[in-house]
Amino acid sequence: DAGGKALFDVKARNDAAYIVWLSRYLAPDKERPIWAFLADALFSMHARVADDKRISIEMRVNPFCQDWKPNPHKLPFILQQILRVARAYDLVLDRPYIPYRVRVMMPAWAHLGRFARAWENNPTSKCLKTRHEASMVEHLEELAEQDELDHSDYSDCECENCETDRGIGCPAPYKCSNAAGDLLAILAPKWNLNTIQDDLESPNPVDRTLDQRALDNGEPVVFRKFEAIPKEVAHLYRIFSRHLTINRETTVDEIWTRDAATTDSQPNNRPVAVAYACGAVLHGGLDGKKSGYAVHFPEHEASDEHGSCQSQHHTQERSAVIAIIKAAEKVDPDRRLFIVTNSKSAVKKLTVLAAKNEQRGWLDHPNNADVFRHAMAILRSRAAETTLACVTRKHARPETVLMERTSRRALNAARGTVQARVVPPGIEKYDAPGAQLHGITQRAAHTVVRQIRALETPARRRTRANVRAVKAAVERQNGLAPTEEQIWISIKSRDLARNVRNFLWKGLHGGHKIGDYFNGMPAPWRDYALCPLCDTSETLQHILFECKSRERETVWDLASNLMSTRLQLWPTLNLGSVLGCMLLVFNDEPNGGLTRAMRIIISESAFLIWKIRCERRIEHEDDTDLSPSTDEITGRWRAVINARISHDRHLTNRRRYRGKALDEDLVLETW
Repeated sequence: DAGGKALFDVKARNDAAYIVWLSRYLAPDKERPIWAFLADALFSMHARVADDKRISIEMRVNPFCQDWKPNPHKLPFILQQILRVARAYDLVLDRPYIPYRVRVMMPAWAHLGRFARAWENNPTSKCLKTRHEASMVEHLEELAEQDELDHSDYSDCECENCETDRGIGCPAPYKCSNAAGDLLAILAPKWNLNTIQDDLESPNPVDRTLDQRALDNGEPVVFRKFEAIPKEVAHLYRIFSRHLTINRETTVDEIWTRDAATTDSQPNNRPVAVAYACGAVLHGGLDGKKSGYAVHFPEHEASDEHGSCQSQHHTQERSAVIAIIKAAEKVDPDRRLFIVTNSKSAVKKLTVLAAKNEQRGWLDHPNNADVFRHAMAILRSRAAETTLACVTRKHARPETVLMERTSRRALNAARGTVQARVVPPGIEKYDAPGAQLHGITQRAAHTVVRQIRALETPARRRTRANVRAVKAAVERQNGLAPTEEQIWISIKSRDLARNVRNFLWKGLHGGHKIGDYFNGMPAPWRDYALCPLCDTSETLQHILFECKSRERETVWDLASNLMSTRLQLWPTLNLGSVLGCMLLVFNDEPNGGLTRAMRIIISESAFLIWKIRCERRIEHEDDTDLSPSTDEITGRWRAVINARISHDRHLTNRRRYRGKALDEDLVLETW
């Protein structure tokens, strides 16, 4: 996706729109549009045959919170698409901890968190549905509670509750009461009404402005396990649960029935454990960059640890989060922990912005989402309080010396052996998979859909080969190889004309219709695969640097002669040098005039060779008599360079272009 053109993707955009429709359908009752209530009726009326026999129409709420499905062939198009995107993008009802008041709002029948289905269709269950009208979990709970002291498990029990139930036609009230209790007992722990943790039911409100102020001053910020506590079932819906997750191997069914994010142990009164958890990056911004982490316990509460991070993306923030994870894993979960780190952004995202990030599924931080989810889960699993702080030199705090020492240790660790990061299976239940459906925007949904489609699209073989060629060419000239991201960004440089940008972009993707492109075609198009002057396969490397054509020899001679007074030796160029020309550095001046001049001359010269070649082969049909002469090629090349000089001169007009104007000194130094 980095090398794409951000073209309009109709399917991805439509799917994002359908996801927004789905969010409107599953919104809280007060926010639902009128059509959503009509959709309820259509879904219920057109249940599959097997589900129609299993659950009565009166007990069907919607197919997304119950274990029944409508027949899509009998539904309007938009409802078909809503069902499709819910299935395709893994819609689930989930939170690490679901409050009791929300659990009792769930439908009692076809509950997706129930381990067994057979008990829902016996005579007693039918009595619960019809005579007792028990449609919600709270209704089953009321029936299961026997607060009468004189109650007995007999049909002729004379307690007040049984008398009332017999009055509505129930032949055996005690059986219905026991059945209600049994149905509640086979709910998964996350949905079971017996799963209670008081501190998670109604956490104290948090003023994050105070936390932000503390973070800015280098003071500790308390990690809150949960802030946005759901108040309705509609707030539990989460989408993209298998893409935005801590473990993509976990199935939707496993998410439904996994344990609640409660802690078994209780905090103790031992002194606070202090850990310095720092990250560092080696060779940042280059292809060979590495990152490392280091954890130091000054009071020896646990053993120190350091290592090199295993990742495709190396940043200080990411390595610092890994260090936080390692520190939390080493300290007993029932002991209070204070973590000092060198990444302010890591602390901010785990505390001040944690609720927002989890609501959006960490989609704003795709490269580091996996470690942030891991950190949130491991910190949630701790029974004792965890506080985090970022201390820098400007804070002039006692922790600064130890933090800097730990940071240097992390930098040295980046050179060492890579340490794999393992997510323990028991940690998954503390993660909030996916992004919250309620309130999701089409833009956010479209972003994730495009991420998923990009992962499913394999990289092109020619693109990979050309990127490797660019890295090798730039490393040969500069001494250091660029990252792939830097390569794609470089061809968007303002110093390149738009048509040159397109030429380089197609060249990186191997998209020019030359050489092998014509091999599989019938005659006469097959003949275009070979260069008529050299009788060899016509590749871009051949056209620009190996062909016997007049334009190739003339243009590169003109370019080298122009720069001969400023450059001691004309560099050895190849296709990788042209495609990565905006990354080449000359005379160790990355932003100097000589480097800029060489970049422009190389790119414009290569593009002119390409244009003249296309004229010769396509417009003049390889007629050598119509090929441009050396003088004509010279004139065209000089016209191109003079046009660039004139263009640069006009762009120095600050009155017209204001902040976007080119610096006059840079233009003078360039030409």
